[in-house]
Amino acid sequence: MPAGSSATCDYSASPPDGSNRTNTATATLNSIDFTATAAVDFSGATINETDECIDVSDTYAGGPQSVQVCYGDLPWTYSYSRWIGPYQTCGNYTVDNIASFVTNDTGTEDSDPWTVNVNVPCAGGCTLTQGYWKTHSKHGPAPYDNTWDLRGGGDALFLGTGKSYYEILWMALKGGNAYLILAHQYIAAELNQLNGAYVPADVEDAMDQAEALLIQYQDDLSIPKRGGDRALAIELYELLDDYNNGIIGPGHCSE
Repeated sequence: MPAGSSATCDYSASPPDGSNRTNTATATLNSIDFTATAAVDFSGATINETDECIDVSDTYAGGPQSVQVCYGDLPWTYSYSRWIGPYQTCGNYTVDNIASFVTNDTGTEDSDPWTVNVNVPCAGGCTLTQGYWKTHSKHGPAPYDNTWDLRGGGDALFLGTGKSYYEILWMALKGGNAYLILAHQYIAAELNQLNGAYVPADVEDAMDQAEALLIQYQDDLSIPKRGGDRALAIELYELLDDYNNGIIGPGHCSE
């Protein structure tokens, strides 16, 4: 380059990471280096973003669901709920889940798998009938079942009736008394639960409804024959009777 002249050189390079971006130019004359430095100024730069957004998908609920996420959205979290099952038997299961993405410009793809561990609790215990429980309190005549300890051996008051569990169980079902019919099965189901028997959701719901009815009519120990409450009491009795006899739920105990 002739003395006194100037030259402009264009080139491209990837700048280093970090904030200290200083450019150094070196000219060599007669084997002697002359250097000068200048900060890199990006204020007038033309910005061309590449792969600034990605489409994220996740294999849940039977298929991929795609959401676009861009750099300006970070940090970003995506939350959702998913039903697992139903499973026919209890035990441990695994559910494989994969989160994937594809970039918007170059089409670069990647994914990250994750295994979710699922435990389905086994239905425990077994059930006994109201006939068993009425004869195995501390009053006999059969050998005492200490599950009754949780209800005073049978002498604890049943709800607000003023009668004990034992007395209610031994009251005769005269005239198809729907209150007592339901109360006998309710007490048996309650004792089965206290004894460790698994209670399915429909049985638990039936017990809640039965308790509400039994409290509503506890003063009279009778449900009117006219109206829908008696029909509901019989319906709840039948379900609880199936549970106590082992037709539904964890099954009947071997006495």
